[in-house]
Formats: sequence, C-alpha cells, structure tokens
Amino acid sequence: MASNRSPDVSYNGSGYFDRTARDAICRADRDLLKLREMQLMNHLQAIAEKHGFRIYGKVNLVDIRDDYNTAERR
Repeated sequence: MASNRSPDVSYNGSGYFDRTARDAICRADRDLLKLREMQLMNHLQAIAEKHGFRIYGKVNLVDIRDDYNTAERR
C-alpha cells in the first residue's frame, strides 16, 4: 500500500495494537488507489480516442511510490 503513514499502522499513537484502525486505514488507502487508477484510465482513454485509438485489453498500473515493494513480491 502506498501511504505516507508509519509503515506499521497496526499500532495506535499509544503503542497499542489496534486492528480496527489498521483495517480502516488500509481500506481508505485501497479506495484512494482505486480512485486514482480509475481517473488515470479515463484520461488515457480520452487521449487514445482523441488520436483515433482505443485501449484494448488489460492495462497494468503500478504505483511508482510502491514499485520497490511490488517487485519484491513478484
């Protein structure tokens, strides 16, 4: 997950494990990433259409801020 938060969001400010807060933060980050991906795809489709093309098939998007973590999981 690309985030500007502490790497371990499982613990609250007092240092105690907080599953509810962790789940909420992860869900918010995931929703924000999906929104950014959708906005980018809309822009790409508009650019392709303007130039007489259509995007056909799957487009893989990788957040460059999280790219080094993704590469390790491949």
